[in-house]
Amino acid sequence: TATPLAYSNSTFSANNRRNEIWAGFDYDQIFGQNHTVNASLRFQRSVDNSVERFDYRGQQISARVDYGFNNRYFLGLVASYAGSENFAPSNRYGFFPAVSAGWIAIDDQNNLSSVMNYLKFRASYGIVGNGTIGGSRLPFRSLYNRATGYGFGTTFANSVGAVESSPANPDVTWEELKQFNLGADLKLLNRSLSLSLDYFNDERNNILTTASVPGLLGISIQAVNEGKVTSRGAELSMSYDKKIGQVFLSLNGNYTYAKNKVISRNEDLGTIGTQSAIGLNTGDVYGAGTKRFFISDGLFKSIEEINNSPAQLLAGNVYPGDIKYKDISGPDGVPDGLISSFDAVNTNYTDIPDTYFGFGHSISYKMFDLNAQWQGIQGRTIQVKTLVNSGPDNLNQFSLDRWTPQTAESAKWPRLAISDRGNNDANSDFWLRSGDYLKLRTVELGFSVPQNLISRLNIQKARFYLGGYNLLTFSKLDIDVDPEVSYAGFGSTYPVQKIYTLGLNVQF
Repeated sequence: TATPLAYSNSTFSANNRRNEIWAGFDYDQIFGQNHTVNASLRFQRSVDNSVERFDYRGQQISARVDYGFNNRYFLGLVASYAGSENFAPSNRYGFFPAVSAGWIAIDDQNNLSSVMNYLKFRASYGIVGNGTIGGSRLPFRSLYNRATGYGFGTTFANSVGAVESSPANPDVTWEELKQFNLGADLKLLNRSLSLSLDYFNDERNNILTTASVPGLLGISIQAVNEGKVTSRGAELSMSYDKKIGQVFLSLNGNYTYAKNKVISRNEDLGTIGTQSAIGLNTGDVYGAGTKRFFISDGLFKSIEEINNSPAQLLAGNVYPGDIKYKDISGPDGVPDGLISSFDAVNTNYTDIPDTYFGFGHSISYKMFDLNAQWQGIQGRTIQVKTLVNSGPDNLNQFSLDRWTPQTAESAKWPRLAISDRGNNDANSDFWLRSGDYLKLRTVELGFSVPQNLISRLNIQKARFYLGGYNLLTFSKLDIDVDPEVSYAGFGSTYPVQKIYTLGLNVQF
């Protein structure tokens, strides 16, 4: 019986070679007094080579043309034709165009109007391509790995062989992002107030998702372009600068709201409606790694309550002081009187905020100045289960708020247990908290020494200042953690710092 040859092992040094070349030209021209043309053309080719893997190769040609008329009307065209060896020859190249336009409706250079001094409208639409597709490598080819596990001959020993890691998907192609923006810029009140408003509507298509195939196939398939996500929102920023007598006032603020939604993706065959991600937002809850949770209904207070509730089949026995879950669904999508994995519901809980905002001010009067900046988010969820259940046998500073028969009405957390606690360790909304916060990021009080006191010392400026960073936090939490970094300061994790600064700045 012939013995198959075994592969020899080789060790390579971490040699890496990256080559990239750019070539192109630019063209700028003014025709007459009102027509301006700016154009450019670029060609790019790159290769990233390392001895232990296939090369990464890409090339593209891109062009841009901008036209302006009378410094009031603007039109821009951009396009790229890009190629990646990560796709089959039929899908290797993609064309990604974009167009933008702007119109300055009002430009009062001399501030003759005390209300509206500047008004500009702008809009753009474009398509962007992504060829890295989640790190998947050559998905259009069937790839094989060295493996041990095939028996040959009359012995029971396995021989080295090759196994197909994933069947090819020759149809895999570029992920696309279609972006639409509409905005306006304003300057009001003798240009003391500036506003910028934007509306955006993004649509991501051909997102790489896991293929849904029956388990009897015995192998997973390279990912497929079946995902689609939309994102819509608005942005607002403002600044206000005004001098009133000897007081100089400067205000700023920004606000962003973005809501995303999963339109399509591949899901496991037989997924019931309450566990589908379609129509929900993206992102998981940090620390849970999922957005699928059991819905809690308080804590069990007695054995009688346990006996009269749906049987909880998650893990181990259930005792008074354990989390009570709602019967949401069975295998057929309707409640079945049992608490099982089918009762975990896909939710909109995520650690990705839908709202970001900030505001601040700078006020100066004579020798004194005061600056502050606030920052906050909304729409974010954090999980506290890991913190509450940390420590030897779950013992920690949160244990004083655990359930006992005496604290049944006021307890925050389930009973302590060394065993039979699997029911309480399940991912449920019982452990979820709002991660919204408002923080005083920076504040500084300054005093500038009068010039007549320092001029004889050949000093131009001297300023004392007292400042602070991260001094105040406002949140909805009922647990003593930082909503921005909930695990900071626990275990071996470094705590969030409050920083105080005292200083002197001198200029000669």
